[in-house]
Amino acid sequence: SGVININDGASATIDHVELNGLDHTHACIWDEGVKGTALAYSMVAINVNCHDVNDGIFSWWWSSDKNAGAGSDFIIQDSYFHDFTENAANGHIDGYQTEGAQNGLITHNTYLMLITPNEGNNSAAGADSAIAIWNSFNQSTPTGLTSGHFTISNNLMGGHAGFMSYA
Repeated sequence: SGVININDGASATIDHVELNGLDHTHACIWDEGVKGTALAYSMVAINVNCHDVNDGIFSWWWSSDKNAGAGSDFIIQDSYFHDFTENAANGHIDGYQTEGAQNGLITHNTYLMLITPNEGNNSAAGADSAIAIWNSFNQSTPTGLTSGHFTISNNLMGGHAGFMSYA
């Protein structure tokens, strides 16, 4: 779940917003969107202040999605991801995460990988990475969809995470 959910077949531009997961929401943006014939992207997220979630933005494709490649073709730019929580989802914190999206631009963002001060322990023990690009789910699906074709540039990543970038 997300503060904003982009459903399979939809697309969205999210611009100049604060998204607060209130320490109990999986992601600020849960993206299962697809680009259309006239749309270049499934999601454009610009100037997003994302906090108090488990994952900042999660690009997701699920075998029940009618569109293979859902969650692909996106831009994340000029955004701030901070004060994560271990209370939501699986407690496995990432600023951006995918398990099969393709064609993404992640540029000029700040990822401060610390958990929310409201949780007391600010060491972010469950923080995995600022940017996590996985194939684990989609690699075994009939579509053969695997993560790839990302441009990641000019991001500031800091805090406590196992990896700042994991692909």
